[in-house]
Amino acid sequence: MELQNFYNQFSELNIMRIYIASWGDPSGWRPVDYIHYQDEEKKIRSLSSVSFFDKHYNNKNDNQNDIETFYILVQDSVLFTNPKRDIDGIVVNCAQQVKAYETHDSGKLIWLQEPPSTYEDLVKTIQDYVQCILRGQGIRRKTQVIVVPSNITVIRKSSQDGSYLRFSSSSNYDFMYSMALMSLYENAVKNGSREPAESNNSNNRPVKIVVDTTHGINYFAIMTTELARDLAGFLSIKIGGRVNVEFWNAIMKSTEEYLVTKVATWDRVGIRDVKVFNKGQRPVYRALSLNSPLALIYVMSELRNSNNSWTLDARSAYKRIKLLQANGLEIKYNLEQQDYKKLDSTYMAFLIDVLMEKFGKSLVFPVSYEVLLRLKDEVYGLVSETAKDIIEYELNNLYRGVSLKIKELMEKGDKIREVYKFKYTEIIKYGGNQETTEGKDENLDKAERNMRAHAGLLRDYVCVECHKLKDEELEISLSYDNWESVKKILEHGK
Repeated sequence: MELQNFYNQFSELNIMRIYIASWGDPSGWRPVDYIHYQDEEKKIRSLSSVSFFDKHYNNKNDNQNDIETFYILVQDSVLFTNPKRDIDGIVVNCAQQVKAYETHDSGKLIWLQEPPSTYEDLVKTIQDYVQCILRGQGIRRKTQVIVVPSNITVIRKSSQDGSYLRFSSSSNYDFMYSMALMSLYENAVKNGSREPAESNNSNNRPVKIVVDTTHGINYFAIMTTELARDLAGFLSIKIGGRVNVEFWNAIMKSTEEYLVTKVATWDRVGIRDVKVFNKGQRPVYRALSLNSPLALIYVMSELRNSNNSWTLDARSAYKRIKLLQANGLEIKYNLEQQDYKKLDSTYMAFLIDVLMEKFGKSLVFPVSYEVLLRLKDEVYGLVSETAKDIIEYELNNLYRGVSLKIKELMEKGDKIREVYKFKYTEIIKYGGNQETTEGKDENLDKAERNMRAHAGLLRDYVCVECHKLKDEELEISLSYDNWESVKKILEHGK
């Protein structure tokens, strides 16, 4: 028991935490006391809840609470606000630094005085503004400000210097989500400090995502929750283990006090269902949904060898965003030209990318039995426990069948071969899939059902190679002898 307690404490100490928060308009905030809902001694007076998490999760005497990076999501309309009676000094100072602060008869105003020449310039100005606010609250940890498109029109009544009076942005939810997911993926997954796990025994630290929706308004807070879900799935694949997600929100206790409360925890975040719009992404999704790791390796190999890119280029997306100044500042996202039109397509692009990064070195034929076991645990276990169980059952039966087949050959006087080669139909009676003809059935619906039920190991198409090692161990590898026919099953159905 003591050893287990030590292990649990050690594991907790090694958890790496990522903080994600969605922000609305900081010019409407004022300092309040943020208090831990279970320990009122843990509190801080600050402009935002970020300071609470910076202090609470970065206590030098409590290393288990260390946060590696703070990700702040903010929309590109944050520098174009309605007048306020009063604005906190930190916000005023930061707005002045980026030339976005005015005072007039109707109140104090955050409004970018000179319209930027490009969308990239606007993004950089917003990032400088938010980073300044974070520094003003004493945040010195690593922070990333992610600027997300918006859908809003703000009109000023007057201007002291005669500058533009209107800001207009017309994004849609899918594009907002896609751009946010792209930035989170690039920073936390693609360029993160965690190397892809090469086996189940990887020393990668477990990851926990801390989501703070205190300052997120309506749909933006919901979006942040969904983004954390998808990010957790990608990170789970990369590190070869589960990623835990905690959701926090500050609940008003009084006008001066807010209780920072953990409202939910997701312990099992995996690969989610999507609607596939992109034909190039469809075979990957079908190989996942049909519990077929061998087929997934074939599909990924074809993708790698094709001229089609499965990744999305953020720079090209930004370049397609235009700023118009004829009637105020208007952002045109040119959605018809964007690769980010559907959020599920964006999700699939990054899912394919992380699979390629993790298993790119494993796209070797015939496919190793050990690679299929890794896919079972590290990918299909994220699809569902049922998928994992089906694959494990079928692979165990196959291994047992090959072992019994070789044993029978040797009992009949067959000499030990350097390599054994079988059709899957030759080992069915020893173990494995007992169904009748599957892959060659003209009824593709039935073939699809068999593929899902038997982990893609269609008896009529699978070839088995085996090297017999010492101590009765077998080195097994698999391949399809007619991949095109199997691919037709993947292309069939929904």
